[in-house]
Amino acid sequence: AVSGVLGSRMTGAGFGGCAPQVGFHGTLTPTPLGDGLVYRARGGTEYRYGSPRVDERGSHHYPLTAIIDTVGNELFLELAGVEGDSQPRRIWAAGNARFLELEYVDHPRAKRQRLSKVRVRVNPVAPARLQPGSTVPLPAPLLCVEYKYNTRGLLSFIERYDNDCGSATPLRTEGFEYATVPIFSLWPREAAENNLNKYTDPNGV
Repeated sequence: AVSGVLGSRMTGAGFGGCAPQVGFHGTLTPTPLGDGLVYRARGGTEYRYGSPRVDERGSHHYPLTAIIDTVGNELFLELAGVEGDSQPRRIWAAGNARFLELEYVDHPRAKRQRLSKVRVRVNPVAPARLQPGSTVPLPAPLLCVEYKYNTRGLLSFIERYDNDCGSATPLRTEGFEYATVPIFSLWPREAAENNLNKYTDPNGV
């Protein structure tokens, strides 16, 4: 079983006690059924993690599934399966009236899927949540944000639309450009090419 205090160090013979350290403190405990973990911050906010999932490298990860504040408001994360890198697919606000719908794309230069689109949607079956794979018709998104990447898999544009992505000219666009490194540079090429050297804000500046 996992149980303890984060932000402390073990002291004493056989590590028989905890001595609080300077900094942020919280508790980490298993769920009652033992199928996840709960981290409770010192301020009272809870972060709940689901059953561990194993990635392609054999590493175990506890995916974040919910955040609950001190008055009981819950933010629920609906996750994809292992085939979707266990990434969040929907994020539900308290009351389930609205949710964020997240879409991802594969990129040959990226080890994990890249976030492609985020849509803000109204839930037609509130206060219940839509079930995964539901065929209930959805209203058009309230807005959509699209993320575009260059050939190296680095973020190049962020575009915001009313309604769905690509439905019209984007209302806002942000641009990102990165360093270009000569082939025979003394610097490690891949690391240097990740350096951002230009940002263009929605006003074109």
